[in-house]
Amino acid sequence: MAHEDSRYCVYACPFKGSEIDEQTLQAITSLVDQLEVGEIRYDSMMSSGTYFALTENGTHILDDEYRDSIVEISDRFDDIVLFSDMVTSPKKVSQLDCHHAIIGLEEQPNQYNVVAIPNSVIGEATNRQSFKVDLPEEEPTSPAQEKVKSALMTVSAIITIGILIWYFLFR
Repeated sequence: MAHEDSRYCVYACPFKGSEIDEQTLQAITSLVDQLEVGEIRYDSMMSSGTYFALTENGTHILDDEYRDSIVEISDRFDDIVLFSDMVTSPKKVSQLDCHHAIIGLEEQPNQYNVVAIPNSVIGEATNRQSFKVDLPEEEPTSPAQEKVKSALMTVSAIITIGILIWYFLFR
């Protein structure tokens, strides 16, 4: 969704397991599609980043005053966590193009950190249909620029994998 120069996206992350079945994903999508952009904007600004206090089935532990539409939809589905993210420029919209997320336990019990991983970081195809933005056409890049970009993406993926291994094995 878009509002002025900001772009917003709602993600569904499996709290347990590695996938969300298609029927559940369609149910979540239909509920989120009914929301006004203001409700998603509110969630992306009011949530404390991607840090959540969750029960063992992925339900939010929050006082009523902090619950919003995204939290309410999220808590309808066991073992699924919904969260939103935003970018403040149409040029950065590709950062919202994510099919995968990582959820990790923080230092305190029931405290979780959820991080969406942009498709470009892990070399997965983008979802151009959902994330199409009308930007002025850029000049084509040279082969040297493409090689540098490819090398940086590879280094970024290696660093991400290294951090994940360190986080889950040595922390």
